[in-house]
Amino acid sequence: MFTLGTQIEQESIETLGAVSLSTSLIFLVPALALSMYLTYAARRRARAMERDNERLALEIAERKQIDTTLSEEIAKRQLLAAVVTAVNQATGLEKAMQMCLDQICAHTGWPVGHVYLRNKDDKEVLVPSGCWHLADPQRHEEFRKVTEAISFRFGEGLPGRVWSSGKPAWIVDVTKDTNFPRNQSSENLDIRSAFAFPALVGREVVAVMEFFTTQVVQPDPSLLDVVAGIGIPLGRAVERQFVGLEREQAEQAMVKANKELEDANCQLQAAIELANNLALSAEAASIAKSEFLANMSHEIRTPMNGIMGMTELTLDTDLTDEQREYLDMVADSAHALLAVINDILDFSKIEAGRMEFESITFSLRDCLDDTVKALSIRAHEKGLEMISQVQPEVPDGMIGDPGRLRQVIINLISNAVKFTDKGEVSVLLDLAEAPIDNELLLHCSVSDTGIGIPKDKQELVLEPFRQADGSDTRRYGGTGLGLAISTQLIELMGGKMWLESEPGQGATFHFTVRLGVQEVPAPQTQPADLESLRGKRALVVDDNATNRRILTETLSRWELVPASAESGVEALQAMERARAAGESHDLVVLDCHMPGLDGFDVAERIQQTPALAGTALMMLTSAGYRGDAARCRELGISAYLTKPIKGSDLLETITNVLGTPEAEENTTLATRHSIRESHSRRRILLVEDSEINRKLIVRLLENKNFLYREASNGQEAIHALEEESFDLILMDIQMPVMGGLEAINKIRQKEEASGGHIPIVALTAHAMKQDRKRCLDAGADGYLPKPFQAQMFFDEMERLIAAYPQERERAHSNAEDLGETWSEDLVFGARESGKSGREELLTLYLESSFNMLTEIENALASQDAGLVERRTSVLKGLSMTFRAPRVAQKAKDLEELARKGELDDAPQACQELTAELERLRPQPVDG
Repeated sequence: MFTLGTQIEQESIETLGAVSLSTSLIFLVPALALSMYLTYAARRRARAMERDNERLALEIAERKQIDTTLSEEIAKRQLLAAVVTAVNQATGLEKAMQMCLDQICAHTGWPVGHVYLRNKDDKEVLVPSGCWHLADPQRHEEFRKVTEAISFRFGEGLPGRVWSSGKPAWIVDVTKDTNFPRNQSSENLDIRSAFAFPALVGREVVAVMEFFTTQVVQPDPSLLDVVAGIGIPLGRAVERQFVGLEREQAEQAMVKANKELEDANCQLQAAIELANNLALSAEAASIAKSEFLANMSHEIRTPMNGIMGMTELTLDTDLTDEQREYLDMVADSAHALLAVINDILDFSKIEAGRMEFESITFSLRDCLDDTVKALSIRAHEKGLEMISQVQPEVPDGMIGDPGRLRQVIINLISNAVKFTDKGEVSVLLDLAEAPIDNELLLHCSVSDTGIGIPKDKQELVLEPFRQADGSDTRRYGGTGLGLAISTQLIELMGGKMWLESEPGQGATFHFTVRLGVQEVPAPQTQPADLESLRGKRALVVDDNATNRRILTETLSRWELVPASAESGVEALQAMERARAAGESHDLVVLDCHMPGLDGFDVAERIQQTPALAGTALMMLTSAGYRGDAARCRELGISAYLTKPIKGSDLLETITNVLGTPEAEENTTLATRHSIRESHSRRRILLVEDSEINRKLIVRLLENKNFLYREASNGQEAIHALEEESFDLILMDIQMPVMGGLEAINKIRQKEEASGGHIPIVALTAHAMKQDRKRCLDAGADGYLPKPFQAQMFFDEMERLIAAYPQERERAHSNAEDLGETWSEDLVFGARESGKSGREELLTLYLESSFNMLTEIENALASQDAGLVERRTSVLKGLSMTFRAPRVAQKAKDLEELARKGELDDAPQACQELTAELERLRPQPVDG
């Protein structure tokens, strides 16, 4: 830049010498500009030099910082190397830990270091060691005493925190840390910051090294990284210590074992021979045991079926109070004995590892409803509310073993009823896990308001042969097997069982079970769509909160608009408020038994209030009493149902009451009986050689209004099938002439050629698992071991009939129109008997019918409505069996009058019944 200025200046002088004075003046302007430019350039050069100096100073500072950091990192790496070397060279665990403490304290300048170790006896606790680094022992004496007096569990304090995470931890100020328990022991610890790291064997923490200082120090991540690397070799030292002890112990044990082995070798050959003999004996004993159990099951169940069945039938006849009391005791004892037999058989099968499970499709809601319904009578006899609910999100179509699921629920409900004197028993089914790949985990809880179970007894009740009360004076009987069997069944079905209870507060038993979900669930049969119920207002009146909640949730799912009241007074007030607001209720669902105003009282008040009298009323009761139906009709109640109510029955009833135009004109009281009667009747073929069992099953079928035909062996059953069609066959297995299995096999062979499939239920007193398999393999669709509960019997029948609707259509389409008169050729057995057989059957029918008619007339004369109702019911069933529909209808009319207690019109109905029977008498032949 300086050379350029000189050159310009020389050129300027030469130019000035060559021009005039005026020209010189003109040249002064660029010269001035040049001077200014030179000044600017100089200043710019100075600033550049200044920036270069600053950059150089910054680089020098950064280099110093890097050197410092590098020195620190080198020091830390040297620390790591020194500690690792010391630990690896240490001759013992204590020396290795002490060297580690000293090295780290020397590097950090922190005055306190200590080690916590896993307890040898209790692996769930960290205990203080005697290994310390104390720069000033007198100053930190208090901290040492506190530390050596405290142990830590998982997650507790600084050691427990490192144990739970498996990583180093830093506390900036221990006086402000909420998880530093040593602060609570003393306020004079003179400790502020702390860090700790674990000694690891694999991923397991075996020791924690902790360090403390009296100053507040911010976390040093690089230091924590270094000490984290120390934890692995330190863990190896701990492991070596324990391995050495274990090796020494193992060597001692080996010496001892070798000696024992030498002694054992002398006896081994004899033991092997003995074991072989015992194995053969055990196998033979197992076979003998299974055969014995099967035979004993058959020998016990056959007479038990007769005892229980005939006792039940006898209880339905006219008895004195004393006779009824004795027979009730017989029935209770028989059921208790059967329960013991079933428990022992099940326990034996589980113990032998022979328990097997079905995997069939079933309706979860029907399974629960039928199970609860079967046990509700016992609950209602004790004045208990029986409540059940399946949450809406639970699918209905399941795949699994409904029989075993029902067995567990029955056991839990039975226990709940047994140990509850007042209140309620409730069953809830919901999801424990959402369905995945057509499988779900179902959760069931059975709760009661009974005596409860103390904490120290809760594990005992799930063990075999144990009860919560084992004293000689205990109030409740039982083998103590039921819950143990249920627990093992649930475990075998992929679930678990547990309980929650407080003495005096009741108990809740929970279990989970893994079930399959049907890909295409069976269609749900509902009496009508829900469109007709949408928006209808309903009021639920019940003093039981659980019942109110379940009913309101159910009505909401059916798109009604429900409200609830817990007493009759509250219900009447709610109805008045709704009427005043122009939102009157379309339906009121009343609980029959409530304190203060009961259901009938509320219904009467409603009917006495003109503004409310048009509301449809439904009555729900835990236990019906004679005369309730007549009172319902007097009060204009549209339906009278006994709890617990099957969801489909409740929906059908509400639909009939509210949902159809004909509902307003329908004056018939809806009951469970009328719901059952509204369904088409089933045609059953009963094949049973035992007369007493036939009578029992016939009575059961008559009570449910089934049509039936009897056969005493398999050969007669095949003849019957050649003449008529049936919805279902009840087939006994052990019979003369032709047994049940052979008959089933022949029936299935004929079906292969002709098409169709009649469901068959095998009935047998053999109740072992192999017996059931044998029946199903032969072609049976269902299996019922004797003796069976009536509800179980009907549940199995309904399940199979519903599963084969095409056979039901076939059976009824093949049936001839009975007309309004006697059809001789359709009397059961008439075709086989010829003309004389028909006359004999007609004579038998008429003789029995007129004998019953005489009893009915005598009962009318004495105004015994109960006897009239029972005898007309039997005559009605007999007439339907012998295809006399007009007689059956007249008997039914008289039965209804007797049930209502309206005997004033009964004589006329009895005359009409007599006239219909007279029409069936054979007419004399002229000449």
